[in-house]
Amino acid sequence: MVDDHPIVGAAVKSTIGQLPYISAVDSEPSAEKALQLATSQHYDLLVLDVDLGDSNGFDFLTRIRARGYRGKVLFLSADKMQYTRTQHEAKCQWVRL
Repeated sequence: MVDDHPIVGAAVKSTIGQLPYISAVDSEPSAEKALQLATSQHYDLLVLDVDLGDSNGFDFLTRIRARGYRGKVLFLSADKMQYTRTQHEAKCQWVRL
């Protein structure tokens, strides 16, 4: 879980961690530290905030893919405008909750 808002990261970590088929969940507010963590361990899923403050989830994904990550990715955003700006760029499907 990479989100620059620690409260959001803690909430998502807690929610995902309660699922019976999840063995471990890490949460990191810093994109740089998360990149180091993600390249040193194996993850099946990355949960990325679209807006990471000084970075964004799409740039993070590009960087982690360049380092060999091939797992699944779930993007989160509280910013409605992010949907229209980035959906086409990412060439991915969005689920609006």
